[in-house]
Amino acid sequence: MSVEASSLSVILSFILSLVMTGFFYFKDRKNSETASWIKLILASCRFFIVFIVVFLLFKPIIVTIKENVKKPNLLVLIDNTASIVLRDSTEGEKVRIASDRLRTELSEMCEVHLIPFGTGLFEGQGLDFKNEGTNVSRAISLLSDEYVNENIGSVILISDGVQNVGMASINSLLQSPIYTVGVGDTGAIVDAAVLGVYHNDVSFKGDKFNVELNLSFLGLEGVLQKVIVEFNDRKVKEFSYRPVKESDHLKKNFYLKADSAGLKSISCSVSSRSTDKILSNNSKQSYIKIIEDKQNVLFVSNGSSPDARIIKSTFFGDDKFKLESKLFKEEVPNLEQVDAVVLIGNSSQTNRWLKEINKIDVGFLWFTGVDGVFKNDFLQFVRLDESNDNVSVMVDESFDGFDLSGVLKAQDQLPPIAIPFGKWKINGEMETVFNQKIGGVETSYPLFLFSNYNGNTFGVFIGEGLWRWGFFQNNDDDQSFINELLTRSIRKIASKSIKSGLKLRIKDEWLNNEEIKLVVNRLNDVSELTNEKPLLFNLMDANGVSKRFDFLRVNNHYELNIGLLPFGVYNYSIGYSSLDSLGLEGGFIVKENKLESESIVANHYLLKKLSQETNGDFYLIEDIDSLIKKLKSSKNFKSISFFESVLDHLIKNKWIFFIVLILASFEWFVRKWQGII
Repeated sequence: MSVEASSLSVILSFILSLVMTGFFYFKDRKNSETASWIKLILASCRFFIVFIVVFLLFKPIIVTIKENVKKPNLLVLIDNTASIVLRDSTEGEKVRIASDRLRTELSEMCEVHLIPFGTGLFEGQGLDFKNEGTNVSRAISLLSDEYVNENIGSVILISDGVQNVGMASINSLLQSPIYTVGVGDTGAIVDAAVLGVYHNDVSFKGDKFNVELNLSFLGLEGVLQKVIVEFNDRKVKEFSYRPVKESDHLKKNFYLKADSAGLKSISCSVSSRSTDKILSNNSKQSYIKIIEDKQNVLFVSNGSSPDARIIKSTFFGDDKFKLESKLFKEEVPNLEQVDAVVLIGNSSQTNRWLKEINKIDVGFLWFTGVDGVFKNDFLQFVRLDESNDNVSVMVDESFDGFDLSGVLKAQDQLPPIAIPFGKWKINGEMETVFNQKIGGVETSYPLFLFSNYNGNTFGVFIGEGLWRWGFFQNNDDDQSFINELLTRSIRKIASKSIKSGLKLRIKDEWLNNEEIKLVVNRLNDVSELTNEKPLLFNLMDANGVSKRFDFLRVNNHYELNIGLLPFGVYNYSIGYSSLDSLGLEGGFIVKENKLESESIVANHYLLKKLSQETNGDFYLIEDIDSLIKKLKSSKNFKSISFFESVLDHLIKNKWIFFIVLILASFEWFVRKWQGII
């Protein structure tokens, strides 16, 4: 323990104490007859009393060195998804018992963290095995970020090994061994399942669209199966199928006609006389949006270029769009009948087009290229030099405007995009889709974004080089991600601006285990955010049952958490409390999440491979005691000792008060005894 104070404070306290003591005891005639040795004792008491009081006025600091011992961490990742108990409900109880034993037996040697996971980490939550979606690779990645620079002894992964979300391979960034504990049965069972009902997201009234069914049959060789397909709750197809082997798959394609507009359901169910172990995966439902008219898209460019060719080719042959092409140097046509404008590259005439776009409030998507000057109502760019940077794509996980799973799978392999070197400023309320990854370093600089400014919804893809992504695509599955990215971007910007001043951020699709949260912004006449008026949300399900919700007014915007909704089609309207004028109308669908029922056979091979690659071991849930014994003898669990300096004000210590009190009491007693009071 030590005291820290400035030299000046000590000197001033000493001088002031010396002067006051000398004046009181050696200049005062009352003390002249007191014995010298008593006078010296009294003077010493007075000196130290004054010194302590004056010194404390300078706020000295007392420093205490404290030794801390930090135990190592044991991180236990627990699969909290429905597949654990779907086949055998007793497996969930086995997992609970195993996790409790790990905490009880190992808590003395380490800090045990029980962390449930699904598509993310849910530390602190209980085990209910109701989550849909297992992403082991993301859970381990999040774990390495959350416990970076921590003393981790080992990691335990308790799971059935069924990964149905994210990358198929698992790469651990943790330096600690991962011990895996296998749950569930790896043996085949009797089960018929609808794995998928695939079709376009959008079709047009009067058109026919293709539907593909993906069915799986386990242990049903030779057993007749009946398949029923319903479109908008009306049976449209029925057929039978007899599996030809123990593990059989069937893909079936057919066409349906879109006879009316709106959100329509397509469902498929399979049944047989044989005993099916799992019934929850015997049916599946999806939704398609049927719209009245095709969307008119106008492409504007400088002519033929690699980016222009790949962007336009995405829409060729797609009967959901009516396409027209213009050059920047041409006259701007009447944009009243145009749903979206796609600008490819830059020109001295670009601002002329943007002014006309701004007048009509039509949405636009701009692939900026790298040449020319960028200075207009929507964005500005200050070029720092004439060079271009090659940047990689990094999906912004906060973006929820539409599904980006295709890009997520491919983002690490996508060729780089060339962007001009400088500073960009995008006006309006931004939603970032992609960020830039420069030299392997992740940044928050946007590469692709959407914004809303002055009533216009627009998207900006900075730079050029999208054509390189076309060379990356080598099969139909790879090609789908760029098609979906561009067509969904067009649909996002094609919605006309709302003249009421209300701007709602809402997805078209939700899952039945996903909380529906809404944010509404309202602009006043001078384009300032305001929420002075109360706002209502009216929700109607497919049966015509309505519910009314009140938005919360938070800061200068509106928020609403509807919570969980059953799967189905919903329509909504938003307006002020008087309901005299509705501001927004629309619809969305809630899909049933059945990811966990699509694969109910445990995959212990994945767990064994992960343990082998990280110098761990694989155990069955029944052998949890063997794992505990192994960890107790492991040399990976080492406590860390470190010293910590604790700072506090000296005046807070009680012993200072008692020293002053004792000295003052002693001085008073002696002075009383000598009769000099």
